[in-house]
This record gives sequence, C-alpha cells and structure tokens, in this order.
Amino acid sequence: MISQNVKEKIFETVNRYALRCKSILEIGPGKGAITEPLLRLDKPVFAVEKDNLLSIKLKEKYNNLTLLEEDARSFSLDSIKKNFYPIMLVGNLPYYAATDIILNLLSNPSKISSAHFTIQKEVALKFSSLVGQKYYSKYSVWAYCYYDSKIEFSIGKGCFYPPPKVVSSFLTFIPRENFELNESDSLNFFSFIEKIFQHQRKKIVPLIEKMGSDDCASFLDNRNARAKDIAAEKYAQIYKNLQKLSYNAT
Repeated sequence: MISQNVKEKIFETVNRYALRCKSILEIGPGKGAITEPLLRLDKPVFAVEKDNLLSIKLKEKYNNLTLLEEDARSFSLDSIKKNFYPIMLVGNLPYYAATDIILNLLSNPSKISSAHFTIQKEVALKFSSLVGQKYYSKYSVWAYCYYDSKIEFSIGKGCFYPPPKVVSSFLTFIPRENFELNESDSLNFFSFIEKIFQHQRKKIVPLIEKMGSDDCASFLDNRNARAKDIAAEKYAQIYKNLQKLSYNAT
C-alpha cells in the first residue's frame, strides 16, 4: 500500500475501536505499510508474517513489535497468551488467501474485540451482505451468526504498487454480544453452509432431508426456498436441529 491518505484512514478507523482491545494482531505486515500507525495506538502489537526475509527486516525496523513467523491461514490465536485478549485484528490480506485467513482467525470471536481487513471489494460484499442482496453468500451466513460486519470505505487500485486488477474495501467485523451458535461450531457450521450453497439452484428442503432430518423444513416459511432465500438465523436454527441428530459436516 502506497497511499498515505488510505493509511491514515485505516489508522483513524481502527483507532475508534482501540479501546475495546488489550492488544493488536497485524496479519501480513509485509514491509510495514500500516505497522507504524498501529504501533502509535500504544497497545502491544503482534504480527503474523510467513516470509522469513520480511520478518527479519521488520524485527530490525521495529523493536517493539512481536513477530510470529507463521501462515495466517493456520495460525491459532491460542499462540497468544490470554492476558492479551481481547485482540484487535488488522491486515491488508492477500487476495488469494483472504477467505481462508478470515475463516481461520475469526472462528474464535470470544477472543476478538474487532477485526479490520483490506480485501477485494467483491469478497467484502460477500462477507457483509444480508439475505435478498446480490452478494449474499455462504460467507454472509457464517459471518452474520457471529459478527456485525460492514464496509468502512473502498480503496482504489492506484493506492497499491503494483496496482491490483480490482477495487479493494476496508471491512470491519464486530463480535455479536450473543452468537447465533457456539463458537466451537464455527468451522463445522461453515462446512454445512458450504454444502448447501454448492447446490444454489436446488430447493433446500430435499438437501437437508438427505442430511438426516425431515423436521428442519418446519423452520422455513417457504418449502420451495433455495440457498440464497434463507436468512442466516434460519440456517443457525436448522443447524442446531441437525446437531441433535448427530449431524457432522466434516
């Protein structure tokens, strides 16, 4: 990221949420484009960076930054001591791995105060849309059950070097006070939703019946509904009903 204006907008945004957290975890700091602004928030700052050469340079540049040389797609928040919870997550995510990183890191909402990511705009819309909207997706369903999510602002191609082929967005996730499902079910719930959305053109009732239940249709107002017609909270109810029948998405 080369735009100083965007860097400041990111800082201003995360600063509004900084009081909620005890520490900050930056995902993929790279050359430190937003690391320095984050260090200005006067909180302990950790950073997950899998590139060894970049980690070395970051250690040399910032002596008050704790580097964790791991892949964010498999990194566990349990690696950070409990006294640093809740954690604010911030990062300019690589487009090719953004969804995997978000699903992995945000699967423990009780440890997170808020999360703020620069990602492809279309992906941001998929995580923040509601039923009935164009980009409503398996990601929307999953996110809604644990988070309030919103796009803070868009970021043009020219704000990066080299410039990407798509527009980006800065997306915020705030954990809900009451989750629709237990967080221990997070990834298994996503697997369940993913199975449904693989057959978007099919009616949802027969799909659920194949999973082992003929009761879940009672949660639906329309037996002819398809995947994109069902609100996230309804999916949560169906999943909980299937759980009673020992359903396992994996």
